[in-house]
Amino acid sequence: MRKPVDYQHPEARLMGSTVRHEGHNCTVVGLQGGYATVSRSDGFKRSIPIYAITNGSKSV
Repeated sequence: MRKPVDYQHPEARLMGSTVRHEGHNCTVVGLQGGYATVSRSDGFKRSIPIYAITNGSKSV
């Protein structure tokens, strides 16, 4: 039996997750080109590099 292939990008697991950024709890609402769009509960949205929310390690 072959193992099922996972076609999702590794960062896809971030979608919908809650992350802490600049002292606020934010939800990841979008991913594009190495950046994650995060949204706060007050509606503020911002794009930040994915590596800034993945333990500071840069993804290649």
